[in-house]
Parts: sequence; structure tokens; C-alpha cells
Amino acid sequence: MPLELIPNPIPDDLFRGDTRIVLGRYSARNDVPVVVTLRSRIGGSVRTKVRSVLFPRENPEYPYLPAIWAMRKLGKILEEKELERQKDTLKTQIEKVTNRFGFRYPLIQKRFEREMNRSDFPTNVGTLIWLLKTSLVTSDIESPTCTRIEEKVFCTDGLKWIDREFSPSMPSSTLTFLSKEYFEKLASDPKLGVYFALGPNLTVVRNGTSIEVQMKP
Repeated sequence: MPLELIPNPIPDDLFRGDTRIVLGRYSARNDVPVVVTLRSRIGGSVRTKVRSVLFPRENPEYPYLPAIWAMRKLGKILEEKELERQKDTLKTQIEKVTNRFGFRYPLIQKRFEREMNRSDFPTNVGTLIWLLKTSLVTSDIESPTCTRIEEKVFCTDGLKWIDREFSPSMPSSTLTFLSKEYFEKLASDPKLGVYFALGPNLTVVRNGTSIEVQMKP
């Protein structure tokens, strides 16, 4: 079962030629076979479609989907926040999503306010919510200090790139840039190559462990 669907409930005013995108989040340690039932009313009669699908634990073919879900989630939270007149209890949820995916919310994240150097970035909350609820392009609301590489988001403080999954409490290891150990790690885990391409001064999380790449002392 999905942990959350967006939109929920699904609007029922769908007309011929329309498209409705429904995003869901689920948690599983393994692939999960599920049965999806779509029920609608057409011309006064109820019609049902049933499909068996597999929800994969991971799907590198669509690395952008978690970010699109996060955009819709953040749009929903911001809309609720505006309706509830800036209720502080939603602030933690907003900061959690923006920090994890490298999004900007200038009314709350003060450091993002200092980065407002893009003339095309919306400062109006209503415009921002509309983008979050409709756009399929994550760069519309990403911070200029962050970059997306496949399913990962890295942000920089001007000195180093840090994986947004990083936590100080996780196991860690250190590699010297272009050292023998550096290339041995790449050979054993080639996927790291797309992240190591960011250069030295990098922290990346791989299989629950953080790897810090640094220049030779």
C-alpha cells in the first residue's frame, strides 16, 4: 500500500483527451507485486480497470520520480501553510523536503534568500506553489548551489559538495583524490564515477556509508 498519494482524493472531473498524473510514495525492502484498481464513472455507468504491476525497491531507469513526488508534496504543504496563515507546525516539513531535494523556499530558508540571483525564479508564493504542483522540471525550483546527478542531490557551501543523504552519524571512510585507493574504489564500484566527477572535496553516500573525497594534505 502507498504511504501517500498526491493528489488525494483524485479529482473526478476528467474529460476526453485529459491526462491525470498520480504520484505515490511507498516503502519496501524488496520488490512488491501489487494490484492497482482504477474505478471511474463514464456516462452514468461505473467502469473498472484492474492491473497487476510490480513496485520495485529501486528503479534507476526513472531517477527523477522521487524529486517530482517531492515537488508535489512541497506544493501541498505550502498550500496548506498559506491557508492556515503560516502555521509554524508545517515549517519542519517544508525544511525537511527542501533540504533533502535541494529546493528553494525563500520565505523560510534564509540562506536561499541570499541566493536570489536568478531573475526567472519566482518570489511570489502563489507562483511557486503553482510550479510545484504542475511542473515536471525540477530545475524550476532548485537552488543554484545544488546539482542533481541521477537520483542524488549534492549541495555546496562554496568549498565542497555534500550529498543530501549525508548524516554525521553514518559510517564513513576517506579517500585522497586520484590516489591508488581512489581508483581501486572506482574499479570496485563504477557507479561512483558519475559522483566523483564533481571533483575533489566531495562527500557522497553509498550503501549507507559516507565517502569523503579530499585533496592530498
